[in-house]
Amino acid sequence: MEWESIGTGARGKRVEIGGKTLRLLEFTDGFVEPEWCLRGHWGMVLEGELRLRVDGAEVVYSQGDGIALPGGQATRHRHLSAHSPTLLFLVEEIDR
Repeated sequence: MEWESIGTGARGKRVEIGGKTLRLLEFTDGFVEPEWCLRGHWGMVLEGELRLRVDGAEVVYSQGDGIALPGGQATRHRHLSAHSPTLLFLVEEIDR
């Protein structure tokens, strides 16, 4: 699979299997999240460190940490920063 640009400072690889999207994401210092995300994500930080704002609170995920963010307004989240590069593996429900 080829890397695809998903915005300044971010690229990813994705595949859809069995109703799920599997994604490998890489963030660098230049990535800015344009909007709050309401989608659920489950996965792991493979490299680096990721800082998110989750409904008002700052949460830091480091290498080896699992990520469990159910979808919805109560767990809306937004990327704040990443130590370059940050590599994530995520599993998500397919939006239909």
